[in-house]
Amino acid sequence: MPPQSDLRLALITGAGSGLGRAFALELTRLGRWHVVIADINQAGALESLDLVQKAGGSGQVEMLDVRDPEAWIQLRTKLQAEHPQLNLLINNAGVVASGQVETLALADFDWAYSINTRGTIIGCQTMIPWLKTNSGSRDGSYILNVASICGLLAPPGLAAYNASKAAVIALTETLACELREHKIGVTVVCPWFFATKLLEAGRFSQPSAKAAGEQVTSSSPLSATRVAKEALKATFRRRLHLVMGPWARHMWRLKRIAPRLFHWLQDIVVQRAAARHAEQDRVAAAKQQPNRAHPEK
Repeated sequence: MPPQSDLRLALITGAGSGLGRAFALELTRLGRWHVVIADINQAGALESLDLVQKAGGSGQVEMLDVRDPEAWIQLRTKLQAEHPQLNLLINNAGVVASGQVETLALADFDWAYSINTRGTIIGCQTMIPWLKTNSGSRDGSYILNVASICGLLAPPGLAAYNASKAAVIALTETLACELREHKIGVTVVCPWFFATKLLEAGRFSQPSAKAAGEQVTSSSPLSATRVAKEALKATFRRRLHLVMGPWARHMWRLKRIAPRLFHWLQDIVVQRAAARHAEQDRVAAAKQQPNRAHPEK
């Protein structure tokens, strides 16, 4: 391992599991990185640190609720006292809430926005001044924001998640323009669904919605490792957008070029999914009914 003074510094939110952990491990594989594993889940963060250290990397755990501006400021102050510069900010922490606009509780909208969007905004506001101080150095400065294909395609039933991730995309595009003169690379990654612990902590208005999400993620050709690897490659190449997943880029282009055709295809997919979910709900309800053929005596 290189001396501490030779290491670049990366701060990763939500790094206690899933994609955040994959980012930490990929940076370790690339070498010359000290990773700050920031998460609200201390046990998961410590597991990530253990994996980084076993892979020969350098890191530290910091507890962070991305919704808390004061916590961000305290973290920046602590890191500035320990490290000469910040080279990479990865805003990865995120949650999912599922339900239609008409029926999804406002509290669930607020919850998704507070973590997915507001947490990213606060992170950028807090760390950009520090990133600017070394933007002209050899190692450079970068911001990587994690959005989702949902922020581009806006599938029904995921309004809170879609809107929060669309805001992250718009925020990143704005930052790219604002920070260009400071030579800070800004990237947003919009992956297709893939298996992480996102669904475990999600809020779902219908049990079938979570089951459908598990089915889609389990069959996805993407993995957290692959997304982390490709996203970091795009970041260091200063690429603004990275859209990943089967048909994802094609569907994104189709939506812009032929929106009527896109929505027609989307309606077909939604109708088929709705029929499948209705059947799953019917089967689940039937299992909960008492067995009428064998009444209790």
